[in-house]
Amino acid sequence: DRSKSTLRFHFGYSVSSQLRMASRLEYSFYDEDQLDEKGYVLFQDVKYYFRRTPLQLTARFALVETDSYNTRIYAYENDLTYVFSIPPYYGRSSRFYLLASYDLNQSIDLQAKYGYFHFYDRDEISSGLNTIQGNKLSEIKAQVRVKF
Repeated sequence: DRSKSTLRFHFGYSVSSQLRMASRLEYSFYDEDQLDEKGYVLFQDVKYYFRRTPLQLTARFALVETDSYNTRIYAYENDLTYVFSIPPYYGRSSRFYLLASYDLNQSIDLQAKYGYFHFYDRDEISSGLNTIQGNKLSEIKAQVRVKF
């Protein structure tokens, strides 16, 4: 028998018509026989809409501390249009991403995302053919969308 529980505190608020923020603290608890593990994720989201230019920036910084992958915490991330992203947050790590969206005109929009994980408790990420030597994992994505 095993059980996993989570507890989430989420606070979203608008600072102004241009700036929205969200803060979250989430705990994870895992219990299996003699194994009791726990972990947490603390993150801050910022979304900024520019007034004079059709640019929008979305960013997140997260601090993660979990005992193992058993106590991983999944959190939705803003991403490119039509892309779905819910990565697992685990280990002793931090996560940062920045998403930029620009409407060139009514038919064309541009998006780019840079994401970065830094693991402080390992020198190797993943396993098998997906193994990455080192403790940093970054990604860059870009998209041009044309609406007909």
